[in-house]
Amino acid sequence: MIHSSLRKLILFPLLTTLAGCSQTITTSTIILKPEYTTQEFVAWFEEIAFAQVREQGGTCKKIRFEKAYHSCQLNSGGTTDVGFGYLQKGDYGIFVGTTTAHLWPPSDASVLSGQHIPELHKHQEAWIVGAIPEEAMLKRVRTIVDYDYEEKF
Repeated sequence: MIHSSLRKLILFPLLTTLAGCSQTITTSTIILKPEYTTQEFVAWFEEIAFAQVREQGGTCKKIRFEKAYHSCQLNSGGTTDVGFGYLQKGDYGIFVGTTTAHLWPPSDASVLSGQHIPELHKHQEAWIVGAIPEEAMLKRVRTIVDYDYEEKF
């Protein structure tokens, strides 16, 4: 009896640790066409983006100054981030990224069907798509890290 209890005591933390390591990472990115990266357009978008982040209870910090890029955290748990500004290659991009933890690894089918994309992530996608004119978008794509998954959102 003691041997069985000891085995459970040892196995439970091990299994809990292994199970708690599963996550899905969803990213949504919009790249603007170069002709829409004027100072006026960028200033307009950044003003409304900062307001949207504040409305969601989030905070932003500028992580690159020469060609500005802002990184914003929407919730205290750090699971959903929004970024906007100039990317390394010089394009202007808007990014939403969400990490979702799972007690057990989800099935590929459930991940690829979008079951693990939180409502906050979808809300941010919809807000960005509603704020940016369609003709200004060069690229608009959602991906799930480590899955062969890419779609227009």
